Amino acid sequence: MIANCQCKKCSQMLAFEADDVGATVSCPNCGSDTQLVSPSIPPANGEKVDDGEFYVWLDDKAEGPFQSQQLIELAKQFPEMAWSFAGGSEWNRLADFQKTIEKVRQKDLADKKTAKLKALRIQKKEVQELKRQLSANMTALRNEARRQSSGAGGTWLGLYDSELAASQRRGIRQKKEALILPLEKKKAIADGILAQIDKQIIELEAS
Repeated sequence: MIANCQCKKCSQMLAFEADDVGATVSCPNCGSDTQLVSPSIPPANGEKVDDGEFYVWLDDKAEGPFQSQQLIELAKQFPEMAWSFAGGSEWNRLADFQKTIEKVRQKDLADKKTAKLKALRIQKKEVQELKRQLSANMTALRNEARRQSSGAGGTWLGLYDSELAASQRRGIRQKKEALILPLEKKKAIADGILAQIDKQIIELEAS
């Protein structure tokens, strides 16, 4: 594993194999002898960005935690000072802090966007499936009502009674409408939810 160390004289960051900790080398920048050390970085207690979970390398120790704005101010005076995320595995120059944090923020935003789009598309499929089931149920009720209506008006003597047929068909129609009405309301709600989901997806994809 690669570790980082600061030259004690010029603060140049030196990269080296972690197994070489303790060795003394010449700094390629100023030529001074520098012992390779790498202070351990405390574990993270929360989010890595904007949660005061940053440390700086001071006197061969990890000092902190600091908030991001504090490190931005430190970078103005000590650009070569080393910093790291809590729970990180390497030290970096404070001069690169804002650039690194911005990359982390952008990646975090992209990951959240991807997760949100995935969740919305899953939700959309679930609502579409519910809508298909509602449509199938309504079709089944209409087909059953037609079947019953086709046999309306028959008497026990095998004759056809038009008044009886009209009365039975009214009853069949009323029952059908009573059963279909709540399904139509649920379908309308599903249509509204789908419209909202599509709007959110379009807005996220455009952002």
